[in-house]
Amino acid sequence: MWLDQGGFLTLRTENLPDPAMKLRKPPIVGATRCITYHSLARLGVQLYGSLAGVDGETARFADNLKESEILAANTPLAAV
Repeated sequence: MWLDQGGFLTLRTENLPDPAMKLRKPPIVGATRCITYHSLARLGVQLYGSLAGVDGETARFADNLKESEILAANTPLAAV
């Protein structure tokens, strides 16, 4: 996962250049812009809820897309 590989999951507040950064949500960054639920939907990506489980090569998703969108929009970096 890129957040782990980038060190974001172990980043401590006291090590941030600006303590206010802990309140910012981490962006999912593409080559030229941030990737959001809305930008993915505009591209035709089928959006589902959170991952509920995997059986072999089959992924199951919860019926909670709206809640996942709200959570992603309101989760500060410190909570990740």
